[in-house]
Amino acid sequence: MPEQLELAVGKPRAEKARHVARRMIAILAVKRGWVTRAQFEVYGISPRQCRAGRRASRGRVIFGPHGFRLLRYATADEIRQCLATFASMKHDLDTQWIQLNNRAHSSLHKPHQG
Repeated sequence: MPEQLELAVGKPRAEKARHVARRMIAILAVKRGWVTRAQFEVYGISPRQCRAGRRASRGRVIFGPHGFRLLRYATADEIRQCLATFASMKHDLDTQWIQLNNRAHSSLHKPHQG
């Protein structure tokens, strides 16, 4: 019988992000204040992982100009600022999507020239 090929498969991306989120939440719970990306790097969490971890935190971790903070320890103004940043980002993405959609429309509906 032929040998079966075994592949070393890592954790799925979402599972890794949840793991990072749990680590970030633990660190932020101890610090109770703002923690920057540079400070998270001391714990082996890269800036890219910070973004993924914040997304995977399901609203428990907010971000701002001072870094990341647990929502439960944030002030009302810090929460409002984070929400305003999200609203601005969403508006920018909506605008970019509309522009791309308008420009791409004719390309998508004409015969492909290869």
